[in-house]
Amino acid sequence: MPFRNVATFLRRAPGGPLLLPTLKKVGKMRVILESGDKPEVRNLIVALQKCGVEFEIVDETERRVHRCFTDKELKEAILEVMPCFSVKSQWVAVYRVLVDYCGFPAELTAFCDKIVKLMRSADICFHCDYQAIQKPLSAHLILQKPYCEWMGFEPRRGDRVFLRQKTVADRLMERLGLV
Repeated sequence: MPFRNVATFLRRAPGGPLLLPTLKKVGKMRVILESGDKPEVRNLIVALQKCGVEFEIVDETERRVHRCFTDKELKEAILEVMPCFSVKSQWVAVYRVLVDYCGFPAELTAFCDKIVKLMRSADICFHCDYQAIQKPLSAHLILQKPYCEWMGFEPRRGDRVFLRQKTVADRLMERLGLV
């Protein structure tokens, strides 16, 4: 069944009679989220992902492709990675992955606010704050670059900072299924 646009497709409730036959034909969709889109659109995308449709989300403002995860999925993934934290500054690795692949805001204050809200009820040793991310970002240029550029980076001998960050980022990427 052809759809005129993605919005028409997304209006069909998961499990509805018009959507089920279409899911068998559609394996992957690319969606551009615009500033005027309502939060319900993200919820529909998450529901459709659970039905087996893969989505590439392209943010209108940044034109970055990312996957749509529920808050619960992100919180669980971060909590699973937390045992790898040995210092508070390892939030930079979480920042890098979530900004690059999950559509989180790159502005540090907005990112920290979103993480604090997400992790509010969690019992964690290292809490996210502006300084925990800003200091390592300004001290190490590689941490400012997208995660995909970290792969080919050779740290200087004895550089523990980058290796700690990479360990956390690798585990989070693996946990979220982004590798």
